[in-house]
Amino acid sequence: MTSQTCCAAAFSILIGCASTSPPPPLSGFAAPESVLYDPKGEQYFVSNIQGDPFAVDHDGFISRVAPDGTLIALRFIDGRGAPDGLSAPKGTALVGRTLYVADIDRVRLYDADTGQSRGAIVIPGANFLNDVDAAPDGTVYVTDSAVRREGTLFVPNGTEAVYALEQGKAPRQIAHGDLGSPNGIAWNDGKLEIVTLVSGEWITLSLSGEILQRSTLPTGMLDGVVKRENGELLISSWNGPAIYSVRAGAASKTLFANTLGADIGYDPKRARLLLPNMTENTVSFVPIPH
Repeated sequence: MTSQTCCAAAFSILIGCASTSPPPPLSGFAAPESVLYDPKGEQYFVSNIQGDPFAVDHDGFISRVAPDGTLIALRFIDGRGAPDGLSAPKGTALVGRTLYVADIDRVRLYDADTGQSRGAIVIPGANFLNDVDAAPDGTVYVTDSAVRREGTLFVPNGTEAVYALEQGKAPRQIAHGDLGSPNGIAWNDGKLEIVTLVSGEWITLSLSGEILQRSTLPTGMLDGVVKRENGELLISSWNGPAIYSVRAGAASKTLFANTLGADIGYDPKRARLLLPNMTENTVSFVPIPH
């Protein structure tokens, strides 16, 4: 896949400049897959796959970055040297000061302040856990894209699903099959917004797994989805490459064209989109219109 990443200055011109200019793209990562804003810690967590996204090789890591673009710690959480360390970390979410990280067939838990492990939740039957998000009650929802690689393509293996992780309970499958290989997930006022890797769809699920709506976006290989305060959803597409804006009952709009970000993040304090570019090993900070 070919990626095109616009510089922050170009975006500032495009939208008329935010009150504070964002830092330039930050390099030095290793296949950064997701970026998560931590409002309490005033920092960003960046998950780095570093290698094969399917391989249990214990070489993945989580970085900490300050909002001014300073790299606080490249390997804040490091899979190397641990008997069961991170292998291919993808989506992340926070519940209090616990960081949840999707890692192939399990969701790992870490102390967000120290990086110390708080264990892992293995999800039987999962093979490509991809994104996580947390509800206000602390329930964590995770997608299993359930794909295998054939050449440069991701092919569904038929076990795609969405799971709920409730404290003290076994993982609970809330939806499975005919989900287009769910990738990004976002909690949205008692519903779940899913974007799909293979079918290129935006799907809204009830918490019981009922499909409330499904729409096809202009291009496919959708990855990340984040919700803004105004109810707008921002969705990233590898095939665009583009960032789309969607709302219930309205046609999708292209917010940024020629823009690549995998599992995008959002910083509401600075009205900033956080773009991990896996192919260029960078993270970009992009101001977006209010």
